[in-house]
Amino acid sequence: MASRLTPEFLAQRTNRWNRKRGEMASEYLRRVTHLFLSEHNLSNLVGIEVCTRLSVLYLYDNSIREIHNLEFAHGLTHLYLQNNFISKLEGLLSLNNLTKLYLGGNLITVLEGMENLKCLKELHIESQKLDPGEKLLFDPLSLRAISPSLLILNISNNHIDTLQELTVLNNLDTLFCTNNILFDLVELVNFVNRMLMLCNLDLRNNPVCKRIHYRENTITHSSLRQLDGKDIPDSTRLFLHKLHYIRESRKKQFVRQTTSTTPKRHDSKMIVTPYLALHPSYRLYDSNSTPPPPDGLNNNDD
Repeated sequence: MASRLTPEFLAQRTNRWNRKRGEMASEYLRRVTHLFLSEHNLSNLVGIEVCTRLSVLYLYDNSIREIHNLEFAHGLTHLYLQNNFISKLEGLLSLNNLTKLYLGGNLITVLEGMENLKCLKELHIESQKLDPGEKLLFDPLSLRAISPSLLILNISNNHIDTLQELTVLNNLDTLFCTNNILFDLVELVNFVNRMLMLCNLDLRNNPVCKRIHYRENTITHSSLRQLDGKDIPDSTRLFLHKLHYIRESRKKQFVRQTTSTTPKRHDSKMIVTPYLALHPSYRLYDSNSTPPPPDGLNNNDD
């Protein structure tokens, strides 16, 4: 591939439907808004600056190692850079009208360099080619900068083990975080409880998905409308909230009973059972008698 993108080459990578008969390529490119440069083994963008009115730029599946020569593209709104060899995020500071950025399948280890992307709504940075033991890191300055506008974030398949840094993204609507190594259910519940605008969360193929009551606890403590690709009906949410309320009420009653009941003596006919293991009605009974059934479990109940 030539070291410089020529006007004729660029003109052939446009829609071309609005090019006037006999119009020079350099003149035509000043009006072009969409440029299709994917799958051309490009390693640099020298010469692209002639396209001063670009709004959408396709550069996926090339050999680009750094983002450069886009300082002119103040009107760029969509940038597709998937499957290149980019290892460091830089050269984005002039793209202050960018709304969608696609960076999947590169070599990026730190999400950074986004301090001026105040209009960014979608960020896709999934499946970075990380070394063993590495994970995708997040620069706090960049997260705070994109927080007011960001609605969709894709960080799947990046060895991520915590989401706590992302709580600053308080307007986030959709988070894709599949194929990572999230494990802590308590931390996850705290995260979704703080993310008041989050409606769609996908955590498939994370260890936390195999934890007991994972789906139940995640739904109960969140505003989610979809979890792991499955819709959450209002009836399901209502049922789980009622179930959670009942369990919490029983826990409180359990604690009150255990703290107020203390056996007066211990002899061969008394058995003291650890109160955390059994229902309160089984906690203390005579060894020669049959323990009473737990509250709410008699034959008269539905």
